[in-house]
Amino acid sequence: MLDELPVECLQQIIGHLPSASAIANVAAVNRALYAKISSNDYGIFQSFVQRSFPSVKAVSGSWREAAIALTARSRAWSRRAIVARECYPPDFESSSSVRSAARSRHQMGYVPVIDSYETSDGHRECLAWAAGSKIVITSTTRETIVWQTSRFPRGDEPQNDILELRLLRPDQRLQADCESIIFRRANGQVGWVTTPPAGTEGRYRRGEVIQANKESDCMSVSSSRQPLLALCSTQTIRVYDVSNRVEPVEWADSFTLEADQPNASRQRCARFLSNETLVLAAQHLRGRDSAPIKIQARRDINVFLALKLPPRQAGWKPLPVNDPPTDRYHGSVYSLSAPSPWSPRVYAGIEDHVLQLSFSSSDDIKRGLSVDPLHPLAAAVDEPGVLDLSCYERPRDGFESTDAVLLRKQRSLNDMNIEDVEDGWDERWYSAAGSGRRGQAYQLARRQEAEQFVQFLKAQRTYGELLLRYNPGSGMDQDERIRLSARRVGMNLPKEFNGGEEQR
Repeated sequence: MLDELPVECLQQIIGHLPSASAIANVAAVNRALYAKISSNDYGIFQSFVQRSFPSVKAVSGSWREAAIALTARSRAWSRRAIVARECYPPDFESSSSVRSAARSRHQMGYVPVIDSYETSDGHRECLAWAAGSKIVITSTTRETIVWQTSRFPRGDEPQNDILELRLLRPDQRLQADCESIIFRRANGQVGWVTTPPAGTEGRYRRGEVIQANKESDCMSVSSSRQPLLALCSTQTIRVYDVSNRVEPVEWADSFTLEADQPNASRQRCARFLSNETLVLAAQHLRGRDSAPIKIQARRDINVFLALKLPPRQAGWKPLPVNDPPTDRYHGSVYSLSAPSPWSPRVYAGIEDHVLQLSFSSSDDIKRGLSVDPLHPLAAAVDEPGVLDLSCYERPRDGFESTDAVLLRKQRSLNDMNIEDVEDGWDERWYSAAGSGRRGQAYQLARRQEAEQFVQFLKAQRTYGELLLRYNPGSGMDQDERIRLSARRVGMNLPKEFNGGEEQR
C-alpha cells in the first residue's frame, strides 16, 4: 500500500519517523519503496535531518550520509562515549609519554596549538599542530594517512616556539595538492610554510609574511577566498593580504585601539567572525579598582573521577596494601579543534601531547570502526593503545540501574586478554596499575579495605546504640550521675547540686 503512494505523501510520512533506522526498514520492504526513497540522491532524508537537527540547514553531500553521521555522533554524545588516543607520527620524538606526563609534576615540554579542517564531502581531513618549533601535519583520506613534519633551524631556542598557527582551507590555497600554514612565533615573527605534495620528495617552501619583527599578541586568518591576516597588539591591529605568499608582504591597513579606561591590558585572542568582522578578547593586567583582589582557596573538592575513601579512624586496621603511583593526567587542556561541525572527532592539546577524541561507542569499535590515527584504516583496532583516561560509557538518564549492569557484561575489545581486564568499568576509577593480574589484586584489596571500613562503622554505631540504651550514665560526668541516682531513689540533694540543675 505504501509503495502506491506518491513521493510527496511518502515524504510526509517518513518525516515523522523517529530514527534513521526506521527509514531504512521502510526502504527494505520492497524494491518500489527503495526506489522512491533512494531517488534524488536520498533527498527524502532531508525532512528527517532538519527536524532532528534544526541547526543543519543544508549539506553539500548526500542527505543520507548526513543522517548517518549526525545520528551516530548524537548517540555517542548522549552516552558520553569517547575514545581517546594519542596522535603522533611513527617517527616522532617526544620528550615523554602521556603516562609519564601524568606522573611528573615538573616537566619541560611544549603546549600544542591545533588547527584542523574537513572537506564538505568528508573524504579528506587535515590536522596540524605545533610541537615547540616544529609543525606536524597529517592528512587522512578514506584510503591513506600521510604524516609530514616541518622542522626549522634553531628549533631548540625558546623564542622560536610557535604560539599560533592557521591552516588555510582548500579554497584558499594556491596549489590544491599542498597544505599552507601561517604561524606566529614567540619572538613576534609571523611566517608561512607550504608542504610538498604527498608521496613526493619535494621540499618545504617557507617564507616570512612580515618583513620587520613587530610586537604581536595574537593573530587570526579570515575564511574568505582571498584570506586576510590580522595581527593584534596592545595598541594596534594590522591587516595583511596573504593571498599571494610568494614574497614578504606589507600591511594593507592599520587601526589604533582606544580603551575607555587607561588600564594595562593584553590581547589574548582574535577571531574573524566574517570577512568584515574581527573580535578581540583583552585581558586586564591590573584590576579596575584599587582594592586588593579577594582570593579564596578551596582544597576540599575533587574534580576527578577517582575513588575517595573516608579518612581512617583510630582502631581501624585495613589490609596491608601499598598504593602504586597514579598515572592519571591532572593537567590542563590548552587547545581544542573540531575539523567540522559534523565530524565525529575533536582534537585536544594537553601538555606535550595531542589527543584524538572520537565520539564512538564500544559497539562501533567492535563492528570494525577504526579510530586509531597511527595505523592504516583497514587494520584492526589496537586495544592497548586506548588511553586510561577514556574508553567508557555513562548510563543514560533514568536507566542508571539497568545500564550499569549491561555495561559490566560487555566483552573486552581484545578477546585474547579477557582475564586481565574488567569489562564495563570506567578506567578512570583505577590507576594505570589497574590492568593485569597485579592491578586485579590491587583492586580486590581496595574493595576489601572499603568493606572492612564499612563493617567497622556499622559495629561502632551498634555499640553506641547499645551503650546508650543499657548504660545511659556512661556518657555523663560525675555531677550528672549523682543527680540521676538521686532522682531514681527520691533523695533531695544539697542546694549547690539543685542550683546547677536549675542553671542547666
